Amino acid sequence: MLLQRTQQAYDWINKYLNSISTDRWDETPPVVDSNVSWQLGHLTLSAYFHSVLVIKGHQPDILQAIPIKDYSRLYHRTAAREAVGKFSPEEMLTHWTTMQTRSLEIIDSLTEEELKSPLVPTDFPHPVANIKREALEWNILHNHYHFGQLGLIRRVLLGEPYDYFSGNLREE
Repeated sequence: MLLQRTQQAYDWINKYLNSISTDRWDETPPVVDSNVSWQLGHLTLSAYFHSVLVIKGHQPDILQAIPIKDYSRLYHRTAAREAVGKFSPEEMLTHWTTMQTRSLEIIDSLTEEELKSPLVPTDFPHPVANIKREALEWNILHNHYHFGQLGLIRRVLLGEPYDYFSGNLREE
């Protein structure tokens, strides 16, 4: 169930990302004070923390493919305007795709016993979880919160909401 719900959350984010032209990703509407690039950077970073780091520890293949330290500096507790132009949309999508793939592989590899086990210790405590299942459930919720923010940004930028009734999120 965690695998399916995580995949669904990632799919919804991807559909929203695909509905906004990449040339608008760095636009930061004052009413929202965020942008698509920052949201995607934050989601990439948070997926690493919530579904990789505290579950299996640092993964060298991910650290080689994605500059996690840069993401941590730019997309954790910073203003969106500070991250504008640091990565191209194409780079960010590549990083996000890598993170989704590895996140889902790790989730798929876990046994029921592992899901009940304590988190891998990190330098900073997890904000809500004590065991692996809780961290993965939080990852899903966190993705949904930011999916909502992407929807708001899309609506402000494009002047219209996502059309759920044509080409909607359940397809594909």
